Amino acid sequence: MHDSNFRFICFDEIDSTQKYAIRNIDTLSNMVAIIANRQSSGIGKPGSIWESPEGNLFVTYVILDHDFLSNTQIIQAATVAVIQTLNIVNIHGCEIKWLNDILLGGKKIGGVRCDRVSNKNEYARLVIGLGLNLNVAPDVVTGSSVLQQTGIMLDPTIIARIYGVHLMRMIVNLTHNHTNLVNKYQENVMTKNIVNEEFNKFLAYKNEVVEMAIGNTRFFGKIKYAHPNGTLEVETKNGPEFYRECKIVLTNSY
Repeated sequence: MHDSNFRFICFDEIDSTQKYAIRNIDTLSNMVAIIANRQSSGIGKPGSIWESPEGNLFVTYVILDHDFLSNTQIIQAATVAVIQTLNIVNIHGCEIKWLNDILLGGKKIGGVRCDRVSNKNEYARLVIGLGLNLNVAPDVVTGSSVLQQTGIMLDPTIIARIYGVHLMRMIVNLTHNHTNLVNKYQENVMTKNIVNEEFNKFLAYKNEVVEMAIGNTRFFGKIKYAHPNGTLEVETKNGPEFYRECKIVLTNSY
């Protein structure tokens, strides 16, 4: 039922599943997942460190790249797949904080990242990493774990296998949607983007005024919609604005 056809490479401890996949991309085949009980140097979004105690999920998936998909589309697919996975095990109420964080009870419990890497044969790979606080919460006020929020303990390996199924379903949906758009372009027919619809359904702070940042500039705006092209529509005092490189500011966030 939850067979994604990923071949799992398992470690008790590693520096980082994402770093391992990137530096070994020449020897890794397609549809491989690297999972570890602990990471000594886990990474989150660029420039950040991911706390990695045993009991949580640290996994990276290596799949063929599709160069017609943007990083934002892939991130949207990967975050939606997290929520679908948790719903399967009766964890409900999760949200997506733009662009790649997973919230539960208003607290961050995880995040995804995507790197695009080519091996020595120039075959492009997507390297999709997931860090999820299942059973151990970080020591920050804006962070939590599934166990802390729900009282439910989850097995990281089982969650990793379920997630692989939903991740591939979302990626396949994106590729099919792209084909449909190409086929129907001449007919001027709109085709649904299910991944983007799901992303917006779970988008945190939608229609709420929040503090945002672009570099060192901070401002307030109302989040309206996350578009498939990678822009976040925000209503500001100057009217609608569309941002790519913005983040939502939360006190003591990690």
